[in-house]
Amino acid sequence: MGKMAVPQAPARPLEAVRGIRRVTPRRITTRRAQVAHGLRPGEDQGGWGGATGCTPMHPGTKVALVAAAAATVLVGSPAVNAVSGGKTGTGSVPISGQDFSGQDLNQQDFTKTIMKQCNFDGANLRGASMFASYAEGSTFRGADLSFADLEQGNFEDADFTDAVLEGSQITAARFERAIIDNTDWTDVILRRDVQENFCRVAKGTNPKTGVPTRESLGC
Repeated sequence: MGKMAVPQAPARPLEAVRGIRRVTPRRITTRRAQVAHGLRPGEDQGGWGGATGCTPMHPGTKVALVAAAAATVLVGSPAVNAVSGGKTGTGSVPISGQDFSGQDLNQQDFTKTIMKQCNFDGANLRGASMFASYAEGSTFRGADLSFADLEQGNFEDADFTDAVLEGSQITAARFERAIIDNTDWTDVILRRDVQENFCRVAKGTNPKTGVPTRESLGC
C-alpha cells in the first residue's frame, strides 16, 4: 500500500507573513491607454508616474492641482500692508513744510516720514505713528499726541507748547532744543537722561488737562 499524500497548506506570501505590502510598478503599454492618459505613444513615463510605479497624472489634473496650490498660498498668506502698522496716511512720502493745523489725524501713519517744519498746531494726532520720522523744526502747539508713537523720531527744535502727550511712546526719540512749555507727559515712560533734560526746562501747566508739566514728568 502506497503512502498517503498529506495535503500541504498553500505557501503564504511573504507580504502576509511580515505585514509587507508589495507594490508592483505598473506601466502603461498600450497605445490607446497612453493616449487616454495624455502621453504620446512611446513617451517616457518617468517623473510622477514612471519609475515610482504610479500611474502618470493627466495634464488637466496637474494644472488643477497647481492652481489650487497657488490659491492656497494667496489665501493663506497675510496681506502685506502698504504702510507700517496697516494704518492709513503718508507712509514715507516727504511732506516737509505742509500745513496740517487743526486737522483730524487720529491714528494716521507718518512712519519714517520726512516732515520737517510742518505745522500740526491744534491737530488731533491721537494714536498716530511718527515712528522714526524726521520732524525737525515742526510745530505741535496745542496738538493732542496722546498715545502717539514717536519712537526713534527726530523732533529737534520742535515746538510742543500746550501739547498733550499722555501715554505716548518716545523711546530713542530726539528732543534737543524742543520747546515743551505747558505740556502734559502723564504716563510717558522716560529714560533717566531724557527726564533730566526735560526737567531742566519744564514749566507751566497744560491748558487742556490742567496738569503741571513738571508734575507730569516726575521732576
